[in-house]
Amino acid sequence: MWRVEPAASPVTRMAWLVGLGLMPLVSIVLHRDDRRELGLGLRGIGRSALEVGTMTLAGSFLIAAVAIGAGRRQGSIDAWPLLPGYFVWGFLQQFALQAFVHRRLGQALAHPHLAAATASVLFGSLHLPNPVLAPATTLAGFVWASLYARKPNLWTLAASHAWLAALVLATLPPEWVHNLKVGPGYLTWN
Repeated sequence: MWRVEPAASPVTRMAWLVGLGLMPLVSIVLHRDDRRELGLGLRGIGRSALEVGTMTLAGSFLIAAVAIGAGRRQGSIDAWPLLPGYFVWGFLQQFALQAFVHRRLGQALAHPHLAAATASVLFGSLHLPNPVLAPATTLAGFVWASLYARKPNLWTLAASHAWLAALVLATLPPEWVHNLKVGPGYLTWN
């Protein structure tokens, strides 16, 4: 997560986090979004799982190819125990990206692919200055947004997000991904 130095007091940080968390919730209430529209329902989860799973498998092969190309024959970190936490974190990110940013962009912009592209660029920019995560999350964000536009389901997107994050952490060279740090944390990672 991004943070600005010098670090704010815990109360100030908590106030900012609560404010940021409330923005999508207030927007959803004001727009009277239905939970199924947001992708919180289970209807259509099979179709979504098939589509998201297919793209996640393709992403997995791409990550594995990059890792092998980098000379990695085995992972450096046992990231698999982190999957439950990544699922929660991925769900929160997908909720903010899809149910808030992407939906509102889709309402404001004329073309669905333009909304998906804009949302993905915003998502990727949140992963700067990490030179691996920023372009990877821009690409993944576009794929996820396009899949969300076809069949909204945050559960399948969160599972994809968690799996791909764990795979990146487990297989790519640590000096490339800096433990998935972004912002100033990327620059100070050892």
